[in-house]
Amino acid sequence: MTIIDTPDPLRPLGEPPELLEEATAEQQEVIGLSQGQIVRRRFLRHKGAMLSLALLFFIVLLAATSIGWGPIPGWWKWDYTDLVPPTNVQEPTLSIRPTWLGGDGIHLGDHPFGLDNQNGKDMFAMTMRGVQTSLAVIVVLGVLSTAIGVTIGDFATTRVEGRFRLAYLVFNTINNLTTPAEQVACFRNAAAHLEPGGFFVVEVGVPPLRLVPPGQRFYTYNVSDTKWDIDEFDFATQQFYSHHFSVRDGRLDRNSIPFRYVWPSELDLMAQLAGMELAERWENWRREPFTAESRKHVSVWKLPEA
Repeated sequence: MTIIDTPDPLRPLGEPPELLEEATAEQQEVIGLSQGQIVRRRFLRHKGAMLSLALLFFIVLLAATSIGWGPIPGWWKWDYTDLVPPTNVQEPTLSIRPTWLGGDGIHLGDHPFGLDNQNGKDMFAMTMRGVQTSLAVIVVLGVLSTAIGVTIGDFATTRVEGRFRLAYLVFNTINNLTTPAEQVACFRNAAAHLEPGGFFVVEVGVPPLRLVPPGQRFYTYNVSDTKWDIDEFDFATQQFYSHHFSVRDGRLDRNSIPFRYVWPSELDLMAQLAGMELAERWENWRREPFTAESRKHVSVWKLPEA
């Protein structure tokens, strides 16, 4: 401990000076522990973290045992692939309100999350399958982040350490950047991460403007009894929205996603501004020739050798 002897008008003359501990009680507890031990110690003492961990364990156990997972047999009557006979009741049968509170009691019922009569599926089984899929994705991402590292951020501006032989954007990702400035910044960011002679690859669709009727701004590319997919174009700004309509349980749902379409020649100019030049352009990943009739392209730009 440290003795601090400072003038104090409130301390009687001759009284011993104040004694202060050099470290708090919490600091004393972690002296000599590694960073990992400190993190684990604080995690296990955090009530919210332990409650979340218990909830996660319950969800994993429910998803793994209800409809079965791999060698684990399922106890639920329906599987996510089963066709369920339609009924007049589609509402969820799950009840968590006990009878002494005026409820129907705690029970799952025949279809806890409801019944999708349109597709003949039990929604509880479908939900459990979705949870299984999500857990599998989480595990894969965890392994990848451990093996190669994962950085979360804006791919137009986020920087990571090192230089690489290859950078790529697939499946129209470049269109998620909705301004020319952001798209140019993405090319410059990619070039900044490439080693000399490295490649930047982009897969993106060719704007289907020739398929839009004259005087219209909508292009419908998928129609069924329960789903419609429509692109809406602003030809002045090259902005477009991809509208997705679906009918579910007698209700019309809509999901609209903003994009900015871009022509191959624009991408070539963006690459040039970033110091790269076009090396290859194909219609698809099979390297078939890109033509005037191609609906998409895979383009490869190269950073010059040092």
